[in-house]
Formats: sequence, C-alpha cells, structure tokens
Amino acid sequence: MKRNHKAAWIIVSIVLLIFYALSIKNNTGATFFLAINILNITSILFVSIFSENIKTTINHLKNRYSGVNKLTEEPIARPPSFTEKITAFSLIAPAFIFICYAIYISLIDTNRYWLLIKEDGFVEYLSSFLWAVSAFIMLAITIKTTNSKENKVKTVVYALIAAFMFVCAGEEISWGQRIFHLETPELLQKINVQNEITLHNIGSISLFSNAFFILTVSFFWLGPYLFSKNLLISNIFHYHKIPLPHYYASFIYTMSIAAWLVIGIRFGTLGFHPFSFYEENYYTQMDDELFELLAAYSFFSFSIFEMIRASTRRDNKINLR
Repeated sequence: MKRNHKAAWIIVSIVLLIFYALSIKNNTGATFFLAINILNITSILFVSIFSENIKTTINHLKNRYSGVNKLTEEPIARPPSFTEKITAFSLIAPAFIFICYAIYISLIDTNRYWLLIKEDGFVEYLSSFLWAVSAFIMLAITIKTTNSKENKVKTVVYALIAAFMFVCAGEEISWGQRIFHLETPELLQKINVQNEITLHNIGSISLFSNAFFILTVSFFWLGPYLFSKNLLISNIFHYHKIPLPHYYASFIYTMSIAAWLVIGIRFGTLGFHPFSFYEENYYTQMDDELFELLAAYSFFSFSIFEMIRASTRRDNKINLR
C-alpha cells in the first residue's frame, strides 16, 4: 500500500474513533460507530497480516489477464440504440416527476410527506415490488445464460444479483410479516431492534443501511469508474463478460443521490442514522425510505437494460457514456 493511502487510512481511523467517543458522550449512535470501528480495525489487521499475499494475488491477476485484449470486436463505448433511448426516457421521466413531487411536499407539507414514506405505505410496498420484479428479470437472464453455456463467472454474477434483489424485496416488507400477521420468533425478538422478521434490523439499522449505501455507490459509480480507468479491472470484466450498469441506470441512481441529499438537508437527517441535525425541529430518518425506493428503482432500471442486452446479444459491448 502506498504511503498516501496509508496516511489517508490513518486519518479516517482517527476520525472514526473521535466519532465513537462523541457518540458515547452524547449517548446516541454508539452501537453503529463501535461496529464501524471494529470493521475498520479488522480490515487494518487483515491488510497488515496478509499484505504479501494480497500483493501476490494482485500480481497473479495482472499476469493472468495481461494478454486479454481490452477492446472486443466492437468498441466498448457504443452509441445507445433507439430501443435504449426510448427505454431510458420511459424510466427517467417518471423518476424525475416523482422526485420533484417528493421534494415539493417535503417543503410545503411535512405530514403528507411522512404519509408517503411511512412504514407499510406506498413507498415501502413499491420498493418491494420493484425489487421483486427485478429479481424475476435477473433470474430469467441467469437461466438463459446457463442454458446457452456462456461464461460461468457471468452466470454466477447474475445469480448473485438476482438473489440480492430477492432478499431486498422480502426485507423491505419484513417478509410479509404484517400482511400475514406472523409472530416474530423469540430469537429474533432478542436481537432485532424493531422486533421484526428481518435481517437488516439485527443489532443496528444504521450499520446495514450504510453498508447498503456503500454497495449501491460501488455498483453504480465505482465499478464503471474503475472499469474505464483501470486496465486490469477492464480486462477482467471483458474476459468474464461481467455486467456493469448501463449509463442510463447509473444516471437514474445519480438522480436518486441528488434527491436524497435535498431531502436529507431539508429535514437534517442526511445519512443513515437515527438522529437529526436540527434540534429546534427534530426529525428522524426522513430521507432513508425515499433513498431505498429510488435505489430499488435504479436496480430495476439496471435489470431492464440487462434484459435488452440479453435479448439483442450485445453483452460484450458495455455502454459507459
């Protein structure tokens, strides 16, 4: 690891420790910051102990994929097809209208906004529906790649994405607990902070929410960025035909982040934590549900574009612009 990277990691570690100390002093968010610090310290120990192994693995990957041509038979960045343009407009337009509406009512009618995002409300059920439809689409694509005997790594990636979407669909509505009036098992009652049949509420809601945020940022922004900037990663993705988000899907996710920022600043709840920055007008987690819906919509858009790619057999050409 380079010196500037080590220095940056040390600074981040110090900041995390300070936040943990402040959370203990203010008696809020201590569990979350403790978990983050444990994860960070574990990562430092792992990198320190296995630094040589990590370097060897990276060098092995470089040697293995150095002969893979970065460019396939056609250019990586191709102009979007007419079908993709129409699909993009059909996906972006309703997202833009909904975002404008959500921001508008958040500014003029807090009660109406709260009714929009409340538990077992429109936003939550729509999120679950989008995740479920996305999972079905990705499952169909996975089966198609399996039957066509394509690259196994690509098939596994599709299967993992489909499984992730299925879990998100179930978690969003607590696996139908309130719909079917199910009792929470005794074991979950002891460890689930909301007394629900869910995984993401075990121990700390904030921990899972922040992990989900990092995952989505990595998927829609970091992955495409590294693909375009790092030759090794680009070669690996090409060699295994690993899917990347379509440009328009990443654009929809960017819209989601913009809406999350506006709503978070509006209520003083920016970030995934249970407290507000505005003491005189206290709110809590007013931006979380909106972000979860828009993230679900972003993954739904990803699945739609993957379906188009699969149907037109243009998988090897990745549209990044």
